[in-house]
Amino acid sequence: SVPFEKLNLTDWTTVREVAFVLEAWNVDFRQGAMLIDDISFSFLGKKGSMKIISIANQKGGCGKTTTAINLASTLAFNGQRVLLLDLDPQAHATLGLNIDDGNSLYNVISKLTPRKLKIRDIIKKVSRNFDIVPSNVLVGTLEQELADEIGRELKLTETLAEIKDQYDYILIDCPPSLGFLTVNAIRASDEAIIPVE
Repeated sequence: SVPFEKLNLTDWTTVREVAFVLEAWNVDFRQGAMLIDDISFSFLGKKGSMKIISIANQKGGCGKTTTAINLASTLAFNGQRVLLLDLDPQAHATLGLNIDDGNSLYNVISKLTPRKLKIRDIIKKVSRNFDIVPSNVLVGTLEQELADEIGRELKLTETLAEIKDQYDYILIDCPPSLGFLTVNAIRASDEAIIPVE
């Protein structure tokens, strides 16, 4: 928790991000100093520092994808370079943003795919400052394929290493489980947001 008076806000982008969060949580700005003390702003990185944030919960229908899309859109609108990584085989973020692509993280991580690609090859532009790594049902097969592989929990970390300097934020929309994909996402992340109903 960061007291309001101790927040070191040096640029307007960060101020707008904080304002968005406060507004979303119905915080009265006139009483901000009293109310903000209980809210953690640790996920708002300083300009130029890259953050990877997983949005995870093993329960379905609790707002992970909605949170991921809206947070990505808001950050992008405020001038941050954002990559939304759809790690859910149900591909709701991909479908919700009207991205129609046969490629996914499966083509990057799998050794069995006939169409091997780099992550930069599958990134799709959603809007200004906002890109997505689309998903599809094949992403769900990675868990079985890599079940016996040593270092399987680091696959996503290794994959993201080549593009980390291209974005201010990478948001990972996790599947509703605590399996291989979610473990990889959390291992690769600096922070986690856990939406609850």
